[in-house]
Amino acid sequence: MGLWLARILGFLSASAGARAAFAATPSAPAAGEGGILAGIARLIELGGPVVPVQLLVSVIALAIILAKLVQFVRARVFTAAFVTPVARMLREGDMAGAAARLADERGPVAAVMRAAAAGRASGTPDAVVREEVERIAQAEIDSLERGLPQLSLIATISPLLGLLGTVTGLVNAFQQLAAAGDRVDPAILSSGIWEALLTTVIGLVIAIPAAVCFGLFQRAVDLVGRRAEDAATQVFTADLYRRPGLGAEGAAEVPPPAPTRAADARLEAAK
Repeated sequence: MGLWLARILGFLSASAGARAAFAATPSAPAAGEGGILAGIARLIELGGPVVPVQLLVSVIALAIILAKLVQFVRARVFTAAFVTPVARMLREGDMAGAAARLADERGPVAAVMRAAAAGRASGTPDAVVREEVERIAQAEIDSLERGLPQLSLIATISPLLGLLGTVTGLVNAFQQLAAAGDRVDPAILSSGIWEALLTTVIGLVIAIPAAVCFGLFQRAVDLVGRRAEDAATQVFTADLYRRPGLGAEGAAEVPPPAPTRAADARLEAAK
């Protein structure tokens, strides 16, 4: 995000207002000098005291986004192709094959399915196994959601920080105008407006990517939760497909209806 902020500074510095602002600050380094660090220094100098806070928030947001991407890729949360073949092995009674396949898989869905299969294979009552599976699933979901509340908070407060910079910039501009009295210089007002607009732009640049990434990450976590629940359910219901009387399509035959009292009376009369 710091790179984007530097690019925004370079874009704005091409305008006449930016040139006037740089001319009004002799201590500011020339455009392009020092690269990104010089651009960040100019941002802090021109944007006022709110800009350092915004830069710190942007670094935190970028660190959270990169950490979550690495975590999601390592946990393979974007794929669950192993669920169907493992469920087929369990329905066929191949517990060893299912356990071997799950041992090679990583991620929350694999952990939940592995716990459910191990519990069923050990002969532990289903109620106890379900409790343990739910505990593991919740722990995995909590791990995936770690850092997302902070990212959501950054997406919320970044525009507010930009608004704060806008207000402080305008207040500073009008204070300088009041102190100037009759000798009003348009450059005084333009510098305050520059500070106000700059902090607003920085706030939006931070908030928009943070909000988008938070939405995508939260959607991925919800999808993982549903996949884990589906995988555990397939483990617990595998016995339904191993009972006698299965049709060609894998569905159990419908049992005949229980005889009613009227049918019993007709049978007695027939005798």
